[in-house]
Amino acid sequence: MTTTFIKIFCVFFLLYFQPTSIIMAKSQTNVISEFKQALLKDDKKLMQSYVTEGIELPTFPKDKPIHEIKVVPSPKEDTTILISYFKDTDDVSTIGFILEIVTKNKKISQINQIYDGTNPFMKEATIVKEYELKVKRHILTPTKFPFEIQQFHGYIYSNNLELRYYNDDINGIFKITVSPVQHKLNQYVHKGTQFYYLKNNRTALYNPHFDLAYELIFQKDGFQYKIAIGNKLYIKGKYNAKDLIQIAESMN
Repeated sequence: MTTTFIKIFCVFFLLYFQPTSIIMAKSQTNVISEFKQALLKDDKKLMQSYVTEGIELPTFPKDKPIHEIKVVPSPKEDTTILISYFKDTDDVSTIGFILEIVTKNKKISQINQIYDGTNPFMKEATIVKEYELKVKRHILTPTKFPFEIQQFHGYIYSNNLELRYYNDDINGIFKITVSPVQHKLNQYVHKGTQFYYLKNNRTALYNPHFDLAYELIFQKDGFQYKIAIGNKLYIKGKYNAKDLIQIAESMN
């Protein structure tokens, strides 16, 4: 699956399954409600009692307890979607796993794990959506990356958004910092700074002498985007302004 398709899939789930807009299915059976409670308690024996004999339970992560489970009706007959959430911080929850559950004769006859919680782009979509709600603006995110993304962490602090993408195999960190514009780009000019013009008529600033990372800065619709690939000292690979420009031009 391409990165673009994965990101579209993640955004679709976030838009369709928003916690504030979910309506409980009228035809939801007692077994779904009871299975949900067993999941929250992490009681495998109790979970198994609601499942048809021979149906195996999916493997759930043990390092993160489930904070909340939303029940979502499915257009398929006798089918329900369960979306679990993990608590990252006091204010931030991320989607854990998504189950498609089929019931028959008051028992769960089939469990399909649609999402297992390991896709980093689901976490990216969650934190970006939260920030967009905070600032009431659309925020640009990349569809092109400097390396394969294995992990993701996102943070909102004050009015800023920080997105960090990792690849442990090459010691790679790709970071995007988004913040309201406070100064014009020319105030970030240092000796050796280079200006580039992106294909979408945005001006970008590149400092080839920055020691820690390959870094590009541009501004759009009142927000400043700082994209950086690092750490220069440890990452297995060389990058330049062209790589950063391709990433910046992929952001939409």
